[in-house]
Parts: sequence; structure tokens; C-alpha cells
Amino acid sequence: MEKVGGRAPMALDISGHWSHHVAVTQAPPPPDAGGGADLRQRAPRRQLHAHLLDQIAQAVITTDLAGTIIFANRHAGELYGWPPSEMVGKSIMDVTVTQATQAQAEAIMSQLRRGQPWHGEFVVRNRAGREFPVEITNTHIFDDHGELAGIVGVSIEISERKQAEAALARLAAIVESSDDAILGRDLHGTITSWNRGAERIYGYTAAEMVGRSIDPLVPAAAIDEEVASFDRIRRGELVHHLDTKRLTKDGRLIDVSITLSPIKDSHGNVIGVSTIARDITEAKRAQAQLVASESRFRRLIESNAQGVLFWHASGAIVDANDALLAMLGFTRADLDAGGLSWVDITPPEYAELDFRAVAEVAANGLCAPYEKEFLGKDGRRVPILIAGARVDDAPDQGVAFITDLTERKKLEKQFLRTQRMESIGTLSGGIAHDLNNVLAPILMGLELLKENNPGSEAQAMLATLETSAKRGADLVKQVLSFARGVEGQRVTVTMTHLMRDLLNVVRDTFPKSIDVHLESATDLWSVLGDPTQLHQVVMNLCVNARDAMPHGGRLQLAMENVVLDDTYTALNPDAHPGPYVMVKVADTGTGIPPEIRDRVFEPFYTTKEIGKGTGLGLSTTMAIVKSHGGFISLDSEMGKGTRFTVYLPANTTAELAEDVAVVQSGLPRGHGELVLVVDDEDGVREIARRTLERYGYRVVLAANGAEAVAVYARQHTDVAVVLTDMAMPIMDGPALIVALRAINPAVKIIGSSGLTSHLGISRALGAGVAEFVPKPYTARVLLTTLRKAIDGAPPE
Repeated sequence: MEKVGGRAPMALDISGHWSHHVAVTQAPPPPDAGGGADLRQRAPRRQLHAHLLDQIAQAVITTDLAGTIIFANRHAGELYGWPPSEMVGKSIMDVTVTQATQAQAEAIMSQLRRGQPWHGEFVVRNRAGREFPVEITNTHIFDDHGELAGIVGVSIEISERKQAEAALARLAAIVESSDDAILGRDLHGTITSWNRGAERIYGYTAAEMVGRSIDPLVPAAAIDEEVASFDRIRRGELVHHLDTKRLTKDGRLIDVSITLSPIKDSHGNVIGVSTIARDITEAKRAQAQLVASESRFRRLIESNAQGVLFWHASGAIVDANDALLAMLGFTRADLDAGGLSWVDITPPEYAELDFRAVAEVAANGLCAPYEKEFLGKDGRRVPILIAGARVDDAPDQGVAFITDLTERKKLEKQFLRTQRMESIGTLSGGIAHDLNNVLAPILMGLELLKENNPGSEAQAMLATLETSAKRGADLVKQVLSFARGVEGQRVTVTMTHLMRDLLNVVRDTFPKSIDVHLESATDLWSVLGDPTQLHQVVMNLCVNARDAMPHGGRLQLAMENVVLDDTYTALNPDAHPGPYVMVKVADTGTGIPPEIRDRVFEPFYTTKEIGKGTGLGLSTTMAIVKSHGGFISLDSEMGKGTRFTVYLPANTTAELAEDVAVVQSGLPRGHGELVLVVDDEDGVREIARRTLERYGYRVVLAANGAEAVAVYARQHTDVAVVLTDMAMPIMDGPALIVALRAINPAVKIIGSSGLTSHLGISRALGAGVAEFVPKPYTARVLLTTLRKAIDGAPPE
């Protein structure tokens, strides 16, 4: 018998073989089917095989070589929508094949008839016409002679599998196209997948990394963090995020943001770990640059002496620097509360002006500076100069730069007042000159008239005229004193003596309802001036005080030495730095109204009734004080009184002036005590020496502990306290303290160190020091601590 498909003849009950290794005995074919006589010989065995085939989950169909179905199991009927008995006798082409796949089906049948098996995917249809994919394995049935007798097809629907494969393909495409590094690992940490994003970020290919651990990627400092994160997911945590470092193939250290999540099987068991990593190196660098830029911007804004304000077109104040908040009296809390707006700080009369400025900023990006006023938290008005600009080309946001004009306005008023005074002085000088020309012949003529008219009545009349003319001449002298300045002989004047003489006059002539008091420093400096003129200055001020207290009150006179520094003189244009004798004349009278305070020193200006004042008293006082190089300040409060303070340049030495400046600073002074300063830094020793000597101490220096021991051994009876650094070469502070205590157990020691931690302080105190000052220390800290150590105050 001829072999078919290279197989030897087999018994008819040996069915074909296929990939699932299921043996089938065919059902009897119809009477006209080829090979039917042989197949009908084994009915009992056929029934057994049919029963077994009905139990499996695959669709099993057997056909003859013509394609007629001779057997179909139960699952084939369910799959294709036919009862198995109705399928038998029908062509396989009619039962399962779609119109689109008919040509492919005929080609497969032709291949099978040639004895070649076929396995693959195929699109079929069921009885209702639904088309779906199946996976089919076709093999052969041979008769006892080895001749090809039939075909067995085993199929299983793969619709869900195909959908899953499509979803996986889409997912794989997404994973591969991602810029992030996406990799999978099993529970042992071995890499099972590696996408192109991982290749781009780390530089390794999938062939280099799949099957390996991620050890080459993890720097030593991040190993513990990586192990802990992997274990958290392996133990069941759903997701874990961390920002960390990774190494690339070329050795670069990069910043990555990593998300780890579990990979689970169909039963929910964790079988691996998925890792998604994003390279954030540039993002972190940009963020760091942004933070640094914002920090620099904030420092720039806060270091600006001008006020800086960020606003929104809605009127909200978005931000402001500390200079502006201080200018208006607001706090950062007021701003952070979010309730501060443009309306809160602007008087209503400036609304139109501000509206035009905002429109100009929106149109042109900036607006020209203009003057207006802001309202402080307490309601006071602050004159300002403001300029605005747009922020980041946003038409509804802007920044304003504000300059406080308060001091400038004061200076402008002072300047205008000075100009007015100069103008009045010029005018007054001209008038006084003309009056002198008028009065001179009158006075001379009166002398002649007195000689030519000896009668008593005439003499009385002429005496009256002479008195009036002389009074007019005195007024002219006052006008000239104001107009041309005061000239006179300058001598050394002891203000204490001058004030005592004046006090006697005041107490004798002023009403008894005015209580007069004098306070004066015992070591008051002298001044260089005209005693008569200085007497007139104080007397004029006392007379003004008397007139301000018609019902009585207290007149307080005080004198003291002061030294004015640059800070004070910067706010007082008439003052200059240096030593002064300060004379205060204060009353408890009615006070001077604010609206006329700027005019009280003008000549001929008076608030007194006609005949009770000439308006030249204070103007003459001002002229005399200025001619002596001094100045006057005025303080007054309605209903509480007025205080005039006269500053006259003192006639003293620089050393005495320095002593007063030190006392005025409020820092504790020494009394000639000797201080041993021990420090290996030249600069520290020198600044300590200068500071201590300025404040009344004597100082001896040592550059290290060994040198300090030698100095202290020679002068320990004079040394009041030792100030020593704790860390020095040759002999450090603790060793020095031991050596000093061996010489004098009662020695007073102040420790100093740049190490301000508890360890440094404990080391100093443990070595037996009385006090400790951290470096760098201020003069206040040093002098206060030194005074406490010397005076034996309890250490803090």
C-alpha cells in the first residue's frame, strides 16, 4: 500500500495526532462518503471516543477528505451555534467559513489533502453570523493501510486573547515611546524589561540590562534607600515615590524622580516590581536657579532703602518690602492677611491721579514719577514720590517704587524759611539804615533844643521826645542785629555763672506764680562768645516762657554737655558734629500752635497784643545763636508747654568730648582697671584694646597662653580680669586658666570662642571661667560682660 504523507499504514481506529495530543475515533460517515465502510466497523469504540471528546474544552470537528463533517463534539456545537447532530453531513465550508476567508479555507484544505498538517489562526463564523478568531490545529486520520482517510480539526476561540494582545501591543508601544525609563523586575530584583526611555536616560541597552540587577545604576549613597523602597513594594505597598540619584553608563550622576509599584498575576499575587523613572536633573537645576534668583531678587528688594510695592489692577497689594511697611507703620502680618489694598493706603483725592498712572503703565510699561501721599496705619499722611512699571508684560500687574519725602519736605520748609528770613533781613537792614538816618538828626537836635529852652515845661517835653527817639534807636539796633548778624567781643564764658546771674533777675522780676528751677552739670564746659548777647538769648527765651504762663506754671532751666554725631546732624541741617553746651528753657504754658511754629523766629512776627511785643525777640535770639555757630530747636505741645533747646559750640578738648560721647552711648565704663587680653588674632586683640581703652580701661596684650602667663606673673597684682580665647596655639585657653589659677586662685577670667555651641561654652565654663562671650562679640556684649565679671555679678 502506498504511504501518504510519509507515514506507514495504521489501523483505522488510530485517529490523527495534533498539538493537544487528543486521539479521536471518527463518527460513521454518510452512506455516500468515501471510506465510510471502514469507519463503520468500529461503532463501540467510536461511542467511547465521542464521549471522551465531549468532555474537553476545545471544539473538535472531523471531516472526510471532501470536507464533509462526520463528527463534532459538544463544545464545537456551542462554539458554532449548531447541535452536533445537525453539523454531521454538512460541509465544513458552510458551517464555519466566512465569505472573506473562503479562499484561505480552500487553500488549507488542499494542503491537508496532500497530507500536510496545518496550525494557525483563522476567522470563522457561527450560525448567527458572528465572526470571531480561533486558533486551529488540523491533523490527519489514516486507515489500516496507512492511507489518508480524514481530517481532524481542533479549534479554540481566541477573541479575548486577541483583545489582550492588542491591549498589550498598545501598552508596549506606549512604554517604548515614553521618555521616562520604564523597567520591570522580578522579586529577586532581576530586570525583566527595559524600554527605550531607559536606554536614553541611563545609556544602557536592553540587551545589556535585561537579566541583570540595577546595581550599576545605584550610587553607593543611595543603596540603602533603593533596597528599602524595593522591599516596601514587595511587601504589598501599592505605590512608592522618591527623588534620588542614579548613575549613567558614562559615569554621570543624575537626579531622578522614581515611582515603584507592584506587578501582580491574575490571582493578585505580587510577582514583580515596576519602576518608572524620570530624569529631573535639568528641572532641579532650573528650580535651584529659580530659588536662587528669587532669593537674590528678595534680597535686592529688601535691601532697597526705597519702598517697593507689587500691585494688581484690581487694587490688591500683592507684596511689599519691609521698607515700605515700616514707612507706613504696617506689619508683615497685615500684608499676609490679604486684606491690604491700594484704597487702604491712598487718600481719596489721589484716585484720579493713580488711575491715570495705572493706565500709563498698562499702555507703555511704565509711568513717570509723580508726588502724592500715602496713608499710614495710624492715619497719618506720608508724602511720597512714586514711579510704576509693569511686571512680566502683564497689563494687570505692576511694581511701584516709593521714596519717602517726609524729611525732604521738612528740609524744603527749612530752606524756604531760611530764604524768607534772609529776604526779611535784607529788607529790615535797609529800613533800619534809613531809620538811623532819620533818628540821628532828631537826637542831635534835641540836645540843642534842651540848651536853648531851659524852662521846666520845655525840658519835660524834650525829655519825653528824647526817650522815645532812643527807644526807636534801640529797636533799630535789634533790627540790625537780625539783619547783619551780631558782632561783639568774644571771650570764654562760663555758662554756669551767667545762668546764676540771670536766675536772680528772673526770680526777682517774674511773677511769684511761676516756679523757676535750674539743673546744671557740675563739669559744664565753657563757650566762646559775647556774655551780654548770650545773656540776652536766655533772657528772651525766659520772657517768652513767662508770657506763655499768664496764670503761673513751671519754668525749667537746664544745662549739660552733649556731643552730636553724624546721625543727629544729618537730620538737623543747622547742626555740625562735635561738642556743645546745651541750654534748655522749658515752660508749662499754653504751647505754640503747629501752624505758626515755623514763623516764630521771623522778625516782626508776634502773636501778642499791640504794644506788648515787637516781634524781634526770638528773631534776635536766633541771630545771636547763629553768630556763635550754634542752633536752636523747638518742641511744643498745645496745652502742655514749650521747650527751646539752644546748642552752643563748646570750648573743650577732644579727649573730654570723647569721654562725654562714651557716656552718652549708655555702655558701662571702666575706672582705670587693667585688663589682660589674650588672643592669637592680631585684629581681635587690637579692636579689643581700642574698645576697652575708649571706655576707661587699661589694657595689656598677649598673643598666646605662654606669653599671657609671663605677663600675668609680672602684673597679676594689677590685672583686674583676663579675657582669653579658648583655642590658641602653643598654650590654649583651658591650659592657660590652669596656669593662671596656680599663680592666683582668685583670678577673674572671661572666656571667648568662635565655637558657640553648647560644647564650646561647656568647655569654657568647665575650665573655670566666670563669664563667656561668643565671637564675634559687640562692644556692648564685651563691656557688659567685663563689668559683670569685675563687679562680681552672678554669671548668666
